[in-house]
Formats: sequence, structure tokens, C-alpha cells
Amino acid sequence: MHSTWNIGDLIQNRWEVHRVLRGGMGIVYVVFDRKWHEAFAAKSFQDEVFERNPAAKAMFEREAMAWINLDLHPNIAQARFLQVIDGKPYLFLEYVAGGDLSKWIGTPFLVEDSVLSLRLAVQFCDGMRHVTSKGIKVHRDIKPQNCLLTHDGVLKITDFGLAKIWDNSSEDSRRKHSPLSSTDLSQTGSAAGTCTHMAPEQFLDSKNVNLCADIYSFGVMLFQMVVGTLPFVGKNFEEFALQHLRASPHLEAVQHKEIRQVIQKCLRKDPSTRFQNFDELRASLAAIYKRETGSAPPSPAVGEELSAYHLVNKGKSIGDLGHLEDSLGCFDEAIKLSPSLAEAWYNKAASLIEIGRYSSALECLERTTTLKPSLAFAWSAKGEALLQLGRPLEAVQALEKACALNPREPVSWYKIGCVFASLAKHSEAVSAYKKAVRLSPNLMEAWFNMGHSMGLLGDNNGVICCCENALRIDPEFSRLWILKGLALRSLERHENALECFKQAGRLGDPTAARHIASCREQLEHPDAEAYFRRGSEFQQEGSLAEAVRCYQMGLNIDPSNVIIWNNLGAAYLGLKQGEEAARCFEKIISIHPRDADAWQNKGLALFSAGKHSEAILCIQESKKLGG
Repeated sequence: MHSTWNIGDLIQNRWEVHRVLRGGMGIVYVVFDRKWHEAFAAKSFQDEVFERNPAAKAMFEREAMAWINLDLHPNIAQARFLQVIDGKPYLFLEYVAGGDLSKWIGTPFLVEDSVLSLRLAVQFCDGMRHVTSKGIKVHRDIKPQNCLLTHDGVLKITDFGLAKIWDNSSEDSRRKHSPLSSTDLSQTGSAAGTCTHMAPEQFLDSKNVNLCADIYSFGVMLFQMVVGTLPFVGKNFEEFALQHLRASPHLEAVQHKEIRQVIQKCLRKDPSTRFQNFDELRASLAAIYKRETGSAPPSPAVGEELSAYHLVNKGKSIGDLGHLEDSLGCFDEAIKLSPSLAEAWYNKAASLIEIGRYSSALECLERTTTLKPSLAFAWSAKGEALLQLGRPLEAVQALEKACALNPREPVSWYKIGCVFASLAKHSEAVSAYKKAVRLSPNLMEAWFNMGHSMGLLGDNNGVICCCENALRIDPEFSRLWILKGLALRSLERHENALECFKQAGRLGDPTAARHIASCREQLEHPDAEAYFRRGSEFQQEGSLAEAVRCYQMGLNIDPSNVIIWNNLGAAYLGLKQGEEAARCFEKIISIHPRDADAWQNKGLALFSAGKHSEAILCIQESKKLGG
């Protein structure tokens, strides 16, 4: 039972591998099915898991079938079928292209939007209510990584039942991994779940827990959503166990009083005093949502609308893998089933934008905003289409509408920045980009574009800061290295710039060689102005000896440059070398004998050197000249 594939491989002449995601024990292949023209996430365990536990394969297949039998629900990641490939079982799931909830934990986009947190929490409860109605008694691994999000902001719960397979693993093997993050912990394959989110009773007897353990884990996750951090912190399994068993959570960090009360009830140590099911929990959350918004949270889609939603998510997932024409077919099917489903029209428009059919996209978006004027991301896409059609002023209006509807949506602010940049309004662009990255610090494109606009405004230090933030997200993006190198070169930091250009060259950037050659030329044949700027930087930093060295090299090239002589004199004064400073100002006087400032500065330098009588004569001469 050995099967490993890489990106670009074709599994059994049917499934194209687009991504490979490996955990400590699990493996997921994101694939496009050539037969059914659909995207899937094919999930299994790594070979050694099945080899270590002969019963694991049968258990995997049994739990996978239980998941498949959950049927269709908008808040459940649908398990479609089980396939054994080269003797190894794979569960084929719908591919949800929006990623998981963990990427939003700790961002203002989520932390500062209690209504969004409540809406996602209600969707989670709806998913769990469906699951329990289908006979699954407990999930046992509730955490943000197991909550997927569609691009339209719909939460889907995943990983039902498979964690139970780890029940036959030894406790020691589960605990030997260093739990540096909740992701690492989940990947150790713990039967109990993930110790950052586990209920107290799970630490004591992981096999015999009920739905109240999931209620507790949900409370931990809800705390993360509204605060941005975990309610309990530990360095290893044992520390987390002690915290969950004995410590009280720091609920004062939850600003919203009613949400705090819900979390407090979820996190009670005694299971019998928590919410006893997700119906009861949903009712509490829905009441808060209604008081916040004036309306009840939406109920899950059913019937044709549910089938249409499923087609929309299928189309979006296919499009995420680059099969945009196939995705349009899914959206058209969804529109036939449910012509008033605004999300279907919006997603069709998004695919049309991707393939450059902006006029058709705009028509779909007009239909979308008519059907559902409150759909912020539709206004955002409309702004993008208008920009591409050469209508930037209308684009700004559409994007401002998106931001008014949802001021915490980072992509809309990013697009506003792009529009302003296209109009050469770079100060306004930078302001919009800053709002985007505050809401979503991992929005690499916003950091990059903000750096570009800052460069056009002459703020090279700002460019470097933006590039460094972006490179932490994507160090393989060669254009970031080029942009950073250009800013460093403008600051006369040629050695650092050269390293950036070399890195871009290693990443295959076609412009890198030209920049490297230019940078080397400046290093080998610098002009006096370059040395002056470099010396001024050192002087401002207080590195006076380095400043003196740069100024002297500049004067070797241009010995009559009075500005450099003046700065060199000031640097010598800072170093308490009065006579050296006086010689610099004397040089300026030899070039411009009637320079009153030079006479005064020479006097101050001589005074600093203890030559008081000579200093007085210089000061007097300065006054005669009007200094």
C-alpha cells in the first residue's frame, strides 16, 4: 500500500493533481476529475498509519461511509464517494475553495465584526444539528481548521468521524509531538481530538464523550473568533490538559457581553451544565443575532435552492483549479434551477472576470445587485469589472458601496486602492491599501501594490517595509525582490539591493540580470552624490565615523562639492575633532570666500579645538559678511 503523487500527476488517467496537502498523519490531494468535470479533495492517511495499524483501513472505510451517508447540507462538506487506489482508501470530498476558518482567526475582519462571527456560529450549529439528526453522536475534533469557508462566506464543517480511527494509537505516540500550534496538534493523529480545543472529559476518557464535548470545543472556537486568541495556552499536551481541567478562561477578553455569556456556558467544566445540544445553542446565538441586526439569521437552504447552492460551490471549486469554462456550466445550471439566486449570478460574473469577459460579467453583476442589493462582494466585483472596462469613476462608486455595506471586507479596500493607483492618485491608493492589510495582514497583493504606490511617492523606506511584509507571505514572488531592490538602490544601499536582485534572478525573474548589472556598475563606479546620500543616512543614524568615510570618498570624486565639505565638517564636530572640522570649512571658504556661514562654522570648530583667538576672528568675519 504505497501511493504518492505530486502536482501535475494524473491518477489512474482520471484525476489531475493540482495541490498536495500533508499533515502529520493525513494527506489530501486537490484534484480535477476529468470524467465528471468536478473538483475534489481526496483525503486519506499516510502509508505508515495503515501499516502500523492493520485495522485502520477497515475503520477508515467505515467512518468514510458514515460521512457519505450524511447527505447534502449547505453547512457540511459533502463526502461524495470512497475509492480504493493501489490498495489505499481515499475519501473524495467536495473541494471548498475558500480555505478554512483559521486564516481569519485574529484578523480585524473577524474579530471586529460580531455579526459575522454570530452568522458563522449559527451556520456551524445548523451543520451540527443536521449531523446529529443523521446519527453521528459526536465530532470530537471541532476547531477552525475543520471549518471550511466558501468564497461566499458559507461555513462547512469537515472531518467527521475520521479522528476516531486514532483510538487504537498509543497515548505516548500522540503526545510525543511538540504542540506549537493547533494545526500541529491536530496532525499528530490524537484520538481525543486537538488538545487546544478538547473538553476536560476528553482528556480523561476520549472514547466515551457525548455532544457536550463538541459544545465545549465550539466554545473555544467561538472565543477565538471574537478575541483572536485561545482561551487557554500551553506548550504541550499536559499543560493544555491542566488548563482545560482546572483553569478558568479569561472571559473578560470577550467584549460582547451576550456572546461572553454563551462562551461561558459552553466552557463549563461540568458537561451537564453546558448547552445540551446545538438546537439550544443555536437559539441563544440567533436571539443575539436578531438583537444585533433586527432580523433572524438565515435558515439553511433546502430543495432546489440547496441543489443550486451546491452547483455554485462546485463551479467555484472547479474555477479555483483553472477550469473556468466548466465552472460557467455549473453556474448556468444553478441559475436554471433557481433564477433568483443572486450568488449564482455573482459567481458566474466572477468566472467571466477571470477569463476577461468584463461586459458579460457586468451584465451578471447588474442582475446580482438587483436581486440582492446588500451583497457587498457583488458590488466589489462590479467595481473590478468597471475598472477593466475603463470606467474608473464608476468603479470607485461601486467599490465605495461595497465598503459601506461591509467596511471590514479587505478585498474591496484593496480594489479601491487599485482604482486610485490607475488614476495616479497614489496617496489615496496607499490609504486604501492600508485599510486592506489592517483587516487582512496576509493580503500579499495589497502589500505589493502599496509598496509600488509608495515608491512612486518617493517613500523608499515605506516600499521596503511593504515588501518585507509581503515576502513573509510569499518569499517566492520575484517581483517583490525587484521592488525592494529598487527602493534599496534609491537609498544608495547598493550591496543590499544587489542581494535582492540576485534573489529575484534565482527565482527566474527576466529583469533581474539588468538590475544586477546596473547595481554592480553603481557599486564599482559610484558618483559623489551617491556617497553624499549614503553619508547623510549614516549621519542621521549617528554613525558618524561611517558618514566621514562616505563623505571622504565622495570628495575624492568631486573635491569642490561644498555641500559634502559642509556635512563632513559637521560630522567631525560631532566626533569632537574640531581641527579637522575647521579644515573642512576652510576648504569651503577657499571656494566661496564670502560665505558667512562657512566663516561662522569655522569659528565654532576652532572654538571646539581650543583655539579661541582664531575662533573670534572667524566669527567677526562672519558678522562683517552678514552672518
